[in-house]
Amino acid sequence: MIADYHQAVPSPAPSWINLIKRRATIEGFTITDHFHRAPELIQGVMGYLLAGKIQNRTHTIKGLESAKLGVNMLYSGENTGKLIVEL
Repeated sequence: MIADYHQAVPSPAPSWINLIKRRATIEGFTITDHFHRAPELIQGVMGYLLAGKIQNRTHTIKGLESAKLGVNMLYSGENTGKLIVEL
């Protein structure tokens, strides 16, 4: 925000001003913060998986030479499901 003080047009990024004015707190987390709850997750989700209510889709492309294509697919949305490059 300091870099934009003297700019006529702010940088193309999210504006934090309203959050700062409201004294908002932003806290990140990662999955490792919750490993202790893994058994609870498994118990809650396993029934849905076994019943077929949650489906897993993968999109596999073969060969390291396809990795560049794979990255492009991620950005264009061409892949369906988790993208895997099979070596």
